[in-house]
Amino acid sequence: MNEIIIDSGPLIALFDSSDKYHSKSIEFIKNNRKIIGPLPDRFASEEKAGEFWDTHSTSDYEEYLEPVDVTIDIKKRHFEIEIDRDSFIALNKYAKIVNKPLFSR
Repeated sequence: MNEIIIDSGPLIALFDSSDKYHSKSIEFIKNNRKIIGPLPDRFASEEKAGEFWDTHSTSDYEEYLEPVDVTIDIKKRHFEIEIDRDSFIALNKYAKIVNKPLFSR
């Protein structure tokens, strides 16, 4: 088993305003913020768009988001539950008796 030693001092200094290194910790955070690149005008493909959003957050691009008025009318509900094999077999037998199809994936 590998062991890792972590110096918690900088974290304590960041959150404890009485720590003598507090102001330096705050300054470090301010000077090392994540740089957010521009949002591309378009993507070459859906795959490229997916790759972009896999590594970026929509919260970084809130100024591009627009409110929409959407109504969702849910007609049917779908539930998936995990059950053991014996319960599945018993449920399948019962479903056949009451003539209700049981689907599995």
